[in-house]
Amino acid sequence: MIRKEKIQFTLLSILFLVVISCKEENYTNSVLWQITNPETNISSYILGTVHILDTTFITFPRNELKNLIGDSDILCTEVDPEQFNEVNIAIPPIYVTKDEHKITNTLEDDYYKKLMRIADSSKYSLYEWQPYLDSVVPAKITQLIMLDRQRMRSNFFRENNYSPENDFINYAKKNEIEFSALETTGEWESYYSYSLGIQNDYDKNLDILKEAIDIYYDENYIDIFQQYQEQNLNIGDKKMFTDSIMILRNKRMCYKIDSILKTKKAFIAVGVAHLPFENGILNLLSEKEYIIERKNIEIQKRQ
Repeated sequence: MIRKEKIQFTLLSILFLVVISCKEENYTNSVLWQITNPETNISSYILGTVHILDTTFITFPRNELKNLIGDSDILCTEVDPEQFNEVNIAIPPIYVTKDEHKITNTLEDDYYKKLMRIADSSKYSLYEWQPYLDSVVPAKITQLIMLDRQRMRSNFFRENNYSPENDFINYAKKNEIEFSALETTGEWESYYSYSLGIQNDYDKNLDILKEAIDIYYDENYIDIFQQYQEQNLNIGDKKMFTDSIMILRNKRMCYKIDSILKTKKAFIAVGVAHLPFENGILNLLSEKEYIIERKNIEIQKRQ
């Protein structure tokens, strides 16, 4: 009798571990996922993107993905590129309002020299903003450094020659497939302005800028284009995935995706950072009883 109870306890323990392991799915091992509505049994697809690619380094199965779009009722992306323009973002959060907050007056000489070396070598974001850096808030410079770090220091990127979202939208319009943005430009601008302010803590933002300068020269920092080619969605530190704005955006996009999937078959393309882990879109959809399945797709490094 005791032996039978032990066996039952062991089986229950195994079952409990299986359930826990299922609930703790991180959704980090693919860029393409199938989402099935259990009520309608209609399957849709969600693709994680890095928004820009250098296809001289990475092959991208655009035709295979377009076939999935062509078989869908609607294409969804984060924003509508035609309405998206950084110039429309409110000016005050981007520029300092006091001379004593200018970078030349606040950043230590060693860090300032490193920043200028990064800007002088830039071909992308910092190059375009270099004339204005002394008047830009530290959070904006941090953003520019991290964007440049991803592209300038990657072994999988030299030039932006392909934008998945733009390609998909053009295909959908050409084939008269409905298109919808998951975020309005107003919503995105409010997120952007808030992230540049970061509670208006200038000293904290300055420290974060110094960290970004150090990270730029860190050889061990994550190469997101390599991670993407390997279909590993763990592209940043924990702070990226637990940031309050990231969580808010994920929840709002999930709400809109859920409303669309109730009646339509969709192909959805959003940044890869929005998909994985507890606060990611995939887990949020699974909590709404959608069936989430990893789909195989080939993204390869060119030889």
